[in-house]
Amino acid sequence: LTWQGIVFIIRRRRWWRIVTSAQICYDKEWRRLIAKWSGLFKIKRSVTIKMSTSVTTPFTLGILNPVIVMPVVNNRRLSLHEESFIAHELAHVKRFDDAWILFQSIVNILYFFHPVLWFVNRKTYTARECICDNLVMATGAISRTLYGQGLLFSYKSTSSEMDQLLPAFKSRPSAARERIENLMKGNQMKNSYVIKMIIACSALFILPLAVNSNDSSPRQIAETEITLQQSALFTLPISPGSYAITSRYGSRLHPITHREYFHRGIDLSAAKGTPIVAVAEGVVQKAVTREMLRTSDEKTKANGLYVEIQHDQGYMTRYTQMDTLMVSVGQRVEQGEKIGTVGSSGLSTGPHLHFEIWNNESHINPEDLIDF
Repeated sequence: LTWQGIVFIIRRRRWWRIVTSAQICYDKEWRRLIAKWSGLFKIKRSVTIKMSTSVTTPFTLGILNPVIVMPVVNNRRLSLHEESFIAHELAHVKRFDDAWILFQSIVNILYFFHPVLWFVNRKTYTARECICDNLVMATGAISRTLYGQGLLFSYKSTSSEMDQLLPAFKSRPSAARERIENLMKGNQMKNSYVIKMIIACSALFILPLAVNSNDSSPRQIAETEITLQQSALFTLPISPGSYAITSRYGSRLHPITHREYFHRGIDLSAAKGTPIVAVAEGVVQKAVTREMLRTSDEKTKANGLYVEIQHDQGYMTRYTQMDTLMVSVGQRVEQGEKIGTVGSSGLSTGPHLHFEIWNNESHINPEDLIDF
């Protein structure tokens, strides 16, 4: 136990020395990328970017004042892949991953002898990196191919000693293949069942080892990983910056009927004709057209033109008040694929998208799964 703690402290101090000795970057392009991705991820903390010749892959340290260290190889910047690196590192910053890694390291020190923990560590690492990949892809601000090339470049150029640094773009061999396959196939963390098994194993074998402790943090961190994994399933239905939230999920007075009712989704006000995209891959199970509205009941007419898409894991999304539809029933759509445009075709005070998420026939607050 003492030896494990000493190794952790030495390793942690080593990386902080690299951070301290690295040069602050004043490059306008890198600062532009930091500002761009901080905005996309809605990161309010100040993020510093530094350059170092001591490393061959980017990494991030720090919780309240995170620092991203970028490698400089042969006195040259890695300009082709720098946006991939910065985007991934800021995904770690958004998730406060350095805090979770510190907590995980403490658990490792306390229970280093337990084989279940070794398995949990490997799977948690892979899940964390895949979730960050998904968060970057969900913005739609970088191509899947370019991002994957950055991942491959980082893996090939990184020395083996860098494997010990967890919050980095670099993947261990066991995780690199899964990350690349997820990117190329557009998967959204298909190992949810495995993660649930990890949590069960942790609860059964690791937590009972604690003596005189009521701390539930190991369970909380595992539940947080699943919540973030589910969040990564979905992207925004309308491009960032092109909408305003005019009504949230919950009880409210209807703006036209003035009756109190439960608003089952979120309203995004946008200009008529603004593109609407599928928030995740799925199959169109309903597409109500203008012709169908003419013979529909009043409740359906109130929704206007709308689309329902069935997704994996029992999720269904509904897009109402559309002006035009670009999909039909039975059609398979990809995440980010255009399905129609914003309108005001039902009971509405103006152009907007009314968006709902359902899971196993129960409606969910969309803001629990998507960062609007």
